[in-house]
Parts: sequence; structure tokens; C-alpha cells
Amino acid sequence: MMSDLSPEQLLATHQSMLIDGLTRVFGEFNQEMLKNLLPQVEWIEMGGGETLFHQGDTDQTLYFVVSGRLQASSIDDFGALSVFGEIVRGESVGEMAFFTGEPRTATVTAIRDTMLASFSESVFRELLIAYPLVSLNMTRQIIERLSKVNNGSRRLAEPAIIGVLAITDNVDQIDFSRSLAKQLSAFGKTRLITSSVMDEHLGLAGASHAPRSDYER
Repeated sequence: MMSDLSPEQLLATHQSMLIDGLTRVFGEFNQEMLKNLLPQVEWIEMGGGETLFHQGDTDQTLYFVVSGRLQASSIDDFGALSVFGEIVRGESVGEMAFFTGEPRTATVTAIRDTMLASFSESVFRELLIAYPLVSLNMTRQIIERLSKVNNGSRRLAEPAIIGVLAITDNVDQIDFSRSLAKQLSAFGKTRLITSSVMDEHLGLAGASHAPRSDYER
């Protein structure tokens, strides 16, 4: 588990995940160039519900999602909220402001615990100079996102499944799960599945508690 790693091992793991993500999106990078850039990358940990930046902010920092999931939304002149979609591992965040120099067009919030690699404007420009193709690929990504917004469509996010298990005595697991589901519903459609719900769905009392041996026959 990540929590069992030393700070040095954790940093090496995050760097490896970042390089893997950048390579998948933009192709192979010169390893020596990456060694020079990585020490300048700032690592940002966010808890679910925390905001990365707000609509109207003027900074031009660029981020890459190393792990976790974010959601982009905006409020129009009439106060109506629009959710554009989600940003997942391996995708960039904030590229619009970086390229245009304009204020942020959306508010980006973490839906779950998230790790980001933060590139300052100067550091990322250094990367663009060395790899012009990165700029082309990011421009294509911006166009695709704008096209989805203009067409009134957005990519359906993959469902996230969270298992809840009580590890201490005197804990009302069902009550806690209901409270957790209520909090998570602020970030998207949420459904709580308990053993009783499964039994009802299957039409057989106790089906959700069937012994493992039943499935191994």
C-alpha cells in the first residue's frame, strides 16, 4: 500500500506514475530531460471535496492527474450551474488558461482523494520547447473537450465502487454508509447497496451471505 512506503519511495512511485501518464498521452520523452524537470514538479494531494481552483482565478499553473478523479463545473451569468465532466488519471487540468492567458473558465474539484503533478508556467514552457508535439496534442485535447461541451454531451464517467467494512466494535456500519452516500451524492449519482438490498434484488433471503463454497462447486 502507498501508506507503507517511505517518503523517498512514495516520491519515486509518483514520478513513475507521472512519466507513465505523460508517455501514454504524448509519446516517449527524453529521460535526461525528464530528470531535469521532475525536481521542479510540485506534488499536490487533495481530499475528496477540495477545490483545486475556482472559475475566474488568474493563475496559469498546469496540472496532471497522477491518481484520483476531478470534476469541472461552471456558473453562468444567470447563476446556473453546469457540470462539464470528469478528469481522470493521465489527463491534464488547466491547459486552457495556460495557453490563452485568460482566467479559469471552470471550477475544478476533487471527487475523491487525488494526487496531482503541478507544473508552473515556466517549467511547462521548457517542456514544450523540447517537445513541440506536446503542444499539438494538448490543443487537440482542448478542442475535443470544447466540442463535447458545445454539443451538450460529455463522457460518461466510469462508476466508482467504495466498499465499507467495520474494523472496530460498536460501529453502525449501515448508518455510516448512509451518511457517506449522502455526502457523496453532492458529486454525482450515488446508490447504497447493502446485503438486504441485494437479497431483495435477487428475491432470496440470505443470498448475499451465501458461503464462498457455494460458488466453488
